[in-house]
Amino acid sequence: TMSDHNTSILTAATALASLVDQAPLCSKEMGSVSVAPVPAMKTPKKQKPLTFPQKLMQVLSIKEYSDIIVWLPRGTAFAIISPKEFVSQILPKYFKKAKYSSFT
Repeated sequence: TMSDHNTSILTAATALASLVDQAPLCSKEMGSVSVAPVPAMKTPKKQKPLTFPQKLMQVLSIKEYSDIIVWLPRGTAFAIISPKEFVSQILPKYFKKAKYSSFT
């Protein structure tokens, strides 16, 4: 019957609502089911800016910069092979507030 169908819908909606920890999405009014509006989705949060070490790791992983800055053979330190290119190409793009002396 229609009443059993409405009860099934109400039960399913209530179960789903409890899964997402919200108020029931449906309510029973005079033998019919009414659906509450769905809340708007929140905008995603802005990502935090990369830290200095994260930026440095990113730069060191870009093959196009391997003639400017590279890992040393043991992988425990890096070397700036071409300081002029480092200052003109990499610093302005990745380290806007850093100076070359920060890397030496």
